[in-house]
Amino acid sequence: MAVDYEADRIREVQSFFGSEPILDTYAERLAFRTGEKYMFSTFLHRGKSLLDAGCGTGRASFLLAPWFESIEAFDIAPKAIERARAENERLGTSIRFRVADVTELPFESASFDNIVFAYNGIEGIASEELRERALAEICRVLRPGGRFVLSTKSALNWEYWKEFRLKGAAKRLLARVGMAGREWLGLRSGDILHRESGQLVRLHTTNPIVMARRLRRIGFRVLYFNSEVRLRANETA
Repeated sequence: MAVDYEADRIREVQSFFGSEPILDTYAERLAFRTGEKYMFSTFLHRGKSLLDAGCGTGRASFLLAPWFESIEAFDIAPKAIERARAENERLGTSIRFRVADVTELPFESASFDNIVFAYNGIEGIASEELRERALAEICRVLRPGGRFVLSTKSALNWEYWKEFRLKGAAKRLLARVGMAGREWLGLRSGDILHRESGQLVRLHTTNPIVMARRLRRIGFRVLYFNSEVRLRANETA
């Protein structure tokens, strides 16, 4: 059943992002990822309110704290929020962290001037229906004229194709005859198995062209999109 699959994925995401090795790894990465500083500094409205969706241990929130008057941040993994709150207290910042589900946001409509949904955020959502619901909720709580910066794992990235699609296809065939782990079975279209710090989680890759169409359909006006590969080469046009 779809409900069972979605509930299982939520538990898997909470377990992965709440595991001590991942918490330690992510807490140490207090730096902008490739292209993020350009995207944030170019498109966000500084000095206003910010919502950090899927904040994890608070990396983006802490980096952006000097830019904004107020920041709300949430994640579906309670242990990640515990770690973020501890760091918030240590740093003396006034970010409000909470546990929440992006598909059912606990905020009034038109609450925020800026929203970011960064690294390994939307990729952890279980189904197309839930990913669409999440984006619709973000659109609902964004003020008219507000800015939303979203990053995703592109299904068109050659490294993902090589590592996850080609090798993944071989792993699935081997799993069917008992020569590879059963975790390779049952992956849905666009899903990959992501291994980090000895932990494993299913994540989704997105066709950026399809994503742009979806965002427009939901009600966003797409101002700009680019790839991490191009941004790494300072190709911003």
